[in-house]
Amino acid sequence: MRLRLALAAASSALFVAAVDACSASEPDAASSVEGDAAPIDGAPGNPDDSGGGDDAAPADANGSDADQNDANGSDGGDAGPALTVKTNLILWLAADQGVNASGFTWSDLSGGGHDATQTNAAYRPTKQDMFFANGMPAVVVGAQQELVLPGSPLFDDFSNGVSIFLVYRPSLNIFSYPLHLGAPANRLALAQTPSEGWAFVTSGKTSASNKAMTTNELHLFEVLAGGGNSAAVSLFRDGVAAGTDTTGVTNVTREPNFLGGGPPADAGTPPTYVSQGAYAEILVYKSLVTPMQQQAIESYLMARWGL
Repeated sequence: MRLRLALAAASSALFVAAVDACSASEPDAASSVEGDAAPIDGAPGNPDDSGGGDDAAPADANGSDADQNDANGSDGGDAGPALTVKTNLILWLAADQGVNASGFTWSDLSGGGHDATQTNAAYRPTKQDMFFANGMPAVVVGAQQELVLPGSPLFDDFSNGVSIFLVYRPSLNIFSYPLHLGAPANRLALAQTPSEGWAFVTSGKTSASNKAMTTNELHLFEVLAGGGNSAAVSLFRDGVAAGTDTTGVTNVTREPNFLGGGPPADAGTPPTYVSQGAYAEILVYKSLVTPMQQQAIESYLMARWGL
């Protein structure tokens, strides 16, 4: 038992070192790591609050049901399970809805109109139908491809915390940013490392997961981070606890923002740290969801994507 604990501790230390080493290659990236903290065991609010959702199929920003084609050329998708937790939802992208691949525009289903776009044809990802084992499509990001998310102030204020749910399958075992918000000095990001690990990175602090982000495996990756510089952070994979820390999240101006990579060195140059993977669905809330809300979101996503 002591040997196993020692090996686990050594593995975690190597993981964090790998993230910091990669981040340190950028001139303005910090690399300090905070220690562990107790897991989040709740959040302010009514745990029975489902966020004002109903039992209908998911709707896009135009109010159309998931099983109808929308104005952006989406192939819709069947009714399936419904997302009921919508309070403080600021970004909702699903690969089976609202994807205009000729654009490229991936319509935000939260109602806020926070679409992911790519105007440069050279950097556009692709939509691939029947990609996953359950027959669902994917938005696939390849080399030098990424999507641009809206800038400030959308991702600036996380006073009440942030909750991120990403259903994603990496194609390569590389250091990358499947989600990158803000400039490198004050980034808020989900990072993949060459050790097939993953981490939550915010303002130069790294919270490492103890469960892998394995090449060609589809999983649900979750970050629940409280507001404030030293607030608790909890990581989950497929609904199972995957690490805790006290890095928290602060309020800063965050732009540019990307799905699939980091910011380019300057305008007109290729993106950096491109994820090269398949995106199924992503949800971002500007609050720390309650345990009951977290369970409802997990159930919705895992049922939809066959996890």
